[in-house]
Amino acid sequence: PDAQEPCGPDCITELRAEGLTLPCVGIGGITLANATPVLQAGASGVAVISAIAHADNPYEAAEEFKNLVDKIKI
Repeated sequence: PDAQEPCGPDCITELRAEGLTLPCVGIGGITLANATPVLQAGASGVAVISAIAHADNPYEAAEEFKNLVDKIKI
């Protein structure tokens, strides 16, 4: 296994505070309920698969994520 331990919003905040300017994307288990703290911590975006693919209306779910990202990142 070459995967590292998961890094949450606190880790993103720490990396940004240390001067990381490269894009940083939250991925893994992202939902509408937990995307906000990831974005507010300084992530450039979120990668979402299951929350959209398994939604009753994937188009609507994708639109909700887009609106959330636009609201926070503007």
